[in-house]
Amino acid sequence: MIAANINTIMTSDAFMLAVAMIGVACTMIWFAVGNFKIESTEEKLEILTQRLDNILNKIEKK
Repeated sequence: MIAANINTIMTSDAFMLAVAMIGVACTMIWFAVGNFKIESTEEKLEILTQRLDNILNKIEKK
């Protein structure tokens, strides 16, 4: 009986550890995808800023 209880506890602990590791992995993937989207948006904003600067420069020259 004691050995069965120890195995049950260890199995329960291993299961909870596996669930926690899956949660951490999902969180890491979520942050990685979010960071990629943020960098992509920042690059688009930089391109738009450069275009607007070029337009303003052309207007100032006229």
